[in-house]
Amino acid sequence: MGFIDGDKPLSWSWFVWHLPKVDERQWPEFQLVADGLEGLTGGPPGSPVRLAAPAAAAAAAGGDPAAAGQAAAAAAAAAGGGGEGVSRRRTFVSIIEEPSEALASFLGLSEETRKEGIVLKGRSFREEFGQEQTAWELYAMQRWLPRDSPLFFPLLKAFRSPYTRNIYLVLPRACCDLSQYYRDAPKSLNVKAAAAQMAAALQQLHAAGFLHRDIKPPNYFVSPKGIIQLADFEMLWPLHQPCPQEEATHTRGFTAPELRSFTPSAAAAAAAAAAAAGAAGAGAAGAGAGAGSGSGSGAAAAAAAAGSGAGGGVSFSSSAVPFLSLSPSVPFSIKSDVYALGMAWARLLLRVRRYQQVPEEGLFVSLLLQMVEADLERRLSLSQVIQHPYFKNINWAQIKKAEGAPPCPLAKQVMDRFALARKKLADQQRQHQQQQLQQQTQQQQQQTQQQQQTQQQQLTQQQQQQKGNKPGKKDEDGGEGLGAPRRQRSRRDRSVRMLQQQQQQQQMHHLQHLQHKQQGFQEEEQVRLLQKLQQEQQRAQQQQQRQAKLQQEKRRTLQQQQDTQQQQQDTQQQQQDTQQQQQDTQQLQEETKQQQQEEETKLQQEETQQHQENQQQQQEQEQQQEQQQEQQQEQQQEQQQQEGAQEPKTEDEKPDQP
Repeated sequence: MGFIDGDKPLSWSWFVWHLPKVDERQWPEFQLVADGLEGLTGGPPGSPVRLAAPAAAAAAAGGDPAAAGQAAAAAAAAAGGGGEGVSRRRTFVSIIEEPSEALASFLGLSEETRKEGIVLKGRSFREEFGQEQTAWELYAMQRWLPRDSPLFFPLLKAFRSPYTRNIYLVLPRACCDLSQYYRDAPKSLNVKAAAAQMAAALQQLHAAGFLHRDIKPPNYFVSPKGIIQLADFEMLWPLHQPCPQEEATHTRGFTAPELRSFTPSAAAAAAAAAAAAGAAGAGAAGAGAGAGSGSGSGAAAAAAAAGSGAGGGVSFSSSAVPFLSLSPSVPFSIKSDVYALGMAWARLLLRVRRYQQVPEEGLFVSLLLQMVEADLERRLSLSQVIQHPYFKNINWAQIKKAEGAPPCPLAKQVMDRFALARKKLADQQRQHQQQQLQQQTQQQQQQTQQQQQTQQQQLTQQQQQQKGNKPGKKDEDGGEGLGAPRRQRSRRDRSVRMLQQQQQQQQMHHLQHLQHKQQGFQEEEQVRLLQKLQQEQQRAQQQQQRQAKLQQEKRRTLQQQQDTQQQQQDTQQQQQDTQQQQQDTQQLQEETKQQQQEEETKLQQEETQQHQENQQQQQEQEQQQEQQQEQQQEQQQEQQQQEGAQEPKTEDEKPDQP
């Protein structure tokens, strides 16, 4: 594919012409989308479609895909399936829950993607629908959005039709959008994780060099894994690039105050100054907006095609500056996206807080009020939002990789519920179409009968007039014949139609006026609700502070009472200690007395014992002396006896002679 000025296509027609081709006649899935773009069929069950009919457009503007699909089917059925009364559509979406093997191989789908299903989004590449804006969404998704980020709704394939001016985008099937999820399963939503993923996706988009300009819950999709992904990139606008007034876009309830109070006369000078500065800085780098691009949204495409700058962002040359200098610029900025993100979080919080206790709700409300601040200087930037204390426990590296617990854990259950609802809606639409077809056939029969009756009446009147005074001549001369009533009826019909058109225009203007009023009322009501939430939380905090003060005072009084009791106990203990000391001293004295007495008694006992021992010793000595004396006496007696025995023996030593 050839490009000029870096990555800028030669023209949007040339860019679309080099897309891969697909023949709708070979694939019924693509043929269904092609018929939907031509207005030949109603919308698929639950698909977001846009019709030119007022009822369908109103249903689509309400943001309810199911209602939009039902209105589309009703309009198509009312048209008889032939496209009468229903004009071509700019966008048509078809959900393919189970792609066939042939289609999966043709698209190169993985097994996981085929199981989850895909979405075919058809865009009409016609001048009345804005060719540049149609090609710009595809161009931005292919070239500027980070493909490796799980926080962006990816583009799988893109084709063009060789027979019709249609572009087909093949997208993965999402469970639902975020607004549908928090309406259907509000108890399961992790508010902090959801807000973190939404902010991280928007930060990555700003880092790529673009503003989203249409941030709201329906533009965040929920994947089957429960991850929140940013989608709907057709309103992207280059960052720091002036946006002309005809390129401005907004959604009721999400428009920043500086965009609502925008006046073209005040912004013309700023746009001219920006154009002059850009032309002086860029020199002769620009080469025009492209051979095939026209007016309108071509500024976005021409600006985006200029090239890429340093740091991963996008820098745009002065090729779009001459166009931008002709129109005042609308002050879109990062903070306008921050305002829309704050309003999206406010709607999420107001819905979810009815069904669960939101953790750190006070911090979240204070963050929201700073994000929707009317004063642009006081409003937080996206980096300040990410650094807010509410996100102090968030690991942003994991959030950018979509790791950890998903914020929408019941995504598959919600997807199954919507699938059942679509089937029921399809059955209802078929029954409704059959009933309408029956009614149409009956009406056609009645109309044919009425036409036959009117023709017979006209023939009878003509025959009666021809028998009379020949009114044809008067008709030719004075214009009072049979043709005059017809001309009068046609004039009357034209006047009635003009009156009806005027009434419709007045009603449309009145509706637009009411919508603008309703938008202001809704935004004021949301701000009031946020202020009420903050006031309630402040009151709750004040009550908590009062209760904390009362508890502190009670604790102080209790502590004082405990201190006095402790002091009394201490004094009593001291008294008891003194008494104990006195008792101890008395006991010591008694013990000393007892010891003295015991010592005296011991001494006395020892003295008596010694005396007794002495006496015993004396007695023993005396006894010993007596014993010695006795022994001596005995010895003496023995000696005497011995001596006495020896004397007669000597005399009788001689033996007796007979």
